[in-house]
Amino acid sequence: MNLTLIKPPDYEPVSLQDCYEHLRLTPTGSPLEHPDDAMLRRHIATARRDVERITHRALVRQKLRLSAPWFCNLGLLRPPLIEVDSVQYYDSTNALQSLGAASWYLTDSLIPQVQLVLGAQPGVYARPDAVRVTYWAGYPANNSPADTDRDAQIANVPSEARDAILLGVELLYNPMSPEQRKAIMDARDALLSDLKVYGVA
Repeated sequence: MNLTLIKPPDYEPVSLQDCYEHLRLTPTGSPLEHPDDAMLRRHIATARRDVERITHRALVRQKLRLSAPWFCNLGLLRPPLIEVDSVQYYDSTNALQSLGAASWYLTDSLIPQVQLVLGAQPGVYARPDAVRVTYWAGYPANNSPADTDRDAQIANVPSEARDAILLGVELLYNPMSPEQRKAIMDARDALLSDLKVYGVA
C-alpha cells in the first residue's frame, strides 16, 4: 500500500504568536512581526509533520490517497477519518473506474477499512496502484464552512499535539546541548504517547 498527500492542510495547528510566546521572542510592529517569521513558518510545518509521523495521525484536515494492488485490507491510514471522496480501481483493461457507494462500506474502527459488499468484487488490472481510495483525514472542524475559518479547523486538535509541535519548533530553532535536546525530545514523546496509533507502519 502507498499513501499520497493530495492536498495539504490549509492551516497549521499552532500560530506564529504561539511560537513567539513559547520561544520568548519579542515581535514588533502592527501586525506583529519578527525577522525569523519565514523560518518559524517552515519549522511549524516540519514539526507538525513530525508529530503526524510519530503518532500516525492527521492533525488538520488534509486530502489523502491510499493505493493498493487489490481490494484487501484497505485501512485508511492517518486517522481520524473525516470522509471518503471516492473508491476507484483500474479494471481488467487498465481503465480507471469508480465504485459506487452501494458497493462498499467502512468498518467502525480507529483505522477504518474499506470493505466490499458480498458479490461486488471487480476484476482489477495487475498494477501496484490498481485500487485508489481518496479521502479526507484530520480532526474535524467545529463548524461549517470549515475551510474558511482557521479557529474552527484547529479547534479539535489535541492540546498535547499542539504542545509537541511547539517543542519541535524549539528543537529546530534554538541551539542547544545534546542533553537539552534529549530532554525536549523526551518531553515531546511523553506528550504524544497517548495519541500514537499502534500497529501501523
